[in-house]
Amino acid sequence: MRDSSVSFEADPPSLAEIEARISANLCYHGYFVAKKAGVILGYAYGNQYRPRPAYNTTAEVSVYLAPQAKGCGLARAL
Repeated sequence: MRDSSVSFEADPPSLAEIEARISANLCYHGYFVAKKAGVILGYAYGNQYRPRPAYNTTAEVSVYLAPQAKGCGLARAL
């Protein structure tokens, strides 16, 4: 993500920050991870769209892929 603006973060988050985000998010949405031969090729997750009750059933979806996984339909599968 350091070479891309796709995450909209100026600096990559620390491992502790990622762990905290995952823990907080798992109460409401799931994570999907794609692996091949033990190597993570990508992941996807849903996140709360907005905090208002009218959006309770709406999620924002994010998908991240390793460079070697792009162009093979993995994002759609996730």
